[in-house]
Amino acid sequence: MVAASHDARRRVLGLGFVLHETDRPGRNGPVVARLAEAIPDHPGIAADASAIKRALEIARQRGARHVCVRSSHNSTRRLLRDASRGRAPRRPAAPLHDQILQLASSFDEVRFAFQPRRQNDAARLLARRALLAPA
Repeated sequence: MVAASHDARRRVLGLGFVLHETDRPGRNGPVVARLAEAIPDHPGIAADASAIKRALEIARQRGARHVCVRSSHNSTRRLLRDASRGRAPRRPAAPLHDQILQLASSFDEVRFAFQPRRQNDAARLLARRALLAPA
């Protein structure tokens, strides 16, 4: 699960990740890590896409082959899901979306799934915590 939170005054982006490991598709499995990161000097544009890209980078570093990225930002998730399945996007892809799709192609399988915001509290709290960390 991924979440992003932006502090416009300080120009800091907080990212929160809850990583699960499982060998069963569609199941979360046990939590193996909870991560919070802050990205300084971030304009806040495409914050959720930045979180998704970083989640894929972390998955690649950990050696994952099959990944399910769960996000509450449905429009970004839909765009990435459709593009990864070869469907024509309804709007032009941003350069960051192209980077995400290129990164996703390095895995055996990547799914972009919806996680309702109310069920993504752990990742949201981690993202908010990252904003509070001193720069």
